[in-house]
Amino acid sequence: MTTINVDDLMSFHAIDISLYLRLVRRLGTPPDSAKTTLAFWLWLEHVGLARDNLTRHISSRPDPVVARFVAEAESCINSNPHHLPTNHHLPNTPTTHHHHHHKEVSRTINIFTFHTLERNLYNHLVHRMNRNPERVKSVISLWLWLESIGHVGLVRHINSLPTNHSISAFVAEADSILDVILNHQPHHPATGEAALPELSRLVREPLDLRFFRFHRDVAARGVARAYKNVCAVIFNEVVKRAAARDRNHPMNRIVSPAAAASAPPTFPTATAAATVGSTLNPNASPWVPAEQRSVFVAFARGRPLTEEEVVEFFTLRFGECVESLSIEQTAAGVAPMFGQVRFVSLSMIDIVMNGQQAAKFVVNGKHMWARMLVPLSV
Repeated sequence: MTTINVDDLMSFHAIDISLYLRLVRRLGTPPDSAKTTLAFWLWLEHVGLARDNLTRHISSRPDPVVARFVAEAESCINSNPHHLPTNHHLPNTPTTHHHHHHKEVSRTINIFTFHTLERNLYNHLVHRMNRNPERVKSVISLWLWLESIGHVGLVRHINSLPTNHSISAFVAEADSILDVILNHQPHHPATGEAALPELSRLVREPLDLRFFRFHRDVAARGVARAYKNVCAVIFNEVVKRAAARDRNHPMNRIVSPAAAASAPPTFPTATAAATVGSTLNPNASPWVPAEQRSVFVAFARGRPLTEEEVVEFFTLRFGECVESLSIEQTAAGVAPMFGQVRFVSLSMIDIVMNGQQAAKFVVNGKHMWARMLVPLSV
């Protein structure tokens, strides 16, 4: 039986976490009401009364539109609060063993319902574009990880592209990224030949192969988590055989069954860099994982910032908050574009990022983008 740890659950619900923070911090929704509203939206997705990926759609809308969604949800909840489902209303309460099995089955069905777009895209890539099934799983896992760090709507955009040629351009870039992530060779100084034009236009911030090379360990763990907890479930051959026996199974919402897959990829394990101790502040809290206290930073092409400029910027604005900073090593004549800042505490992340998953700063007249490595816990 599969078990789910907190990090995996947070990764899977990154959009929901980000939306919760937005409701509470930007729209002023009381925390308990925000939780109830999100639970209502997830329930609508689960029972099929709302469009697929409802919370993803809501999170992509401007604040006034999100506020209207919240008002409608609260109206529905308040109109009949006693009929909201609870554990007391579940028929035939099972024993502990069957209860765990029931929860696992429910989780699988929820994942199938939530990831309809991914399943349809997988089906299109494998059957209509003759892509290798196992490689497609890795490609979609990569896109899901990119969505989890805030690039919301990536899969929906690719799925909506009108031609196979347009989709192939995104797949080719994903293949290049996976080659970097799966490469077990030591890092080399970055060069300037690493463009990802399709992704860069879509995310509207600096992003190329050097980003994935510099953050390879973090990206590898994120993609592996998406592969294990989503793609290995929704494209699983055993589940598809179960679907063949039950015409009401969620998998049957796909137009045709997916092709059999080969062995899953092996992602590189974390290096010691992820747990290196403080270099700037020895009083940093050691019990919070380093990734959860860190942000990606990116600089405009040709206009990099030095370590001193970045540390001074955060220190002047927020006090002694930076534990460590690393900036990519580049070949001679190539300006660095990416770095990673680790803060002394998890609470400092919330202050610096103002409750958002991404932020843009101007430092000494130069742009710096910041993005959380992992979603914040609520």
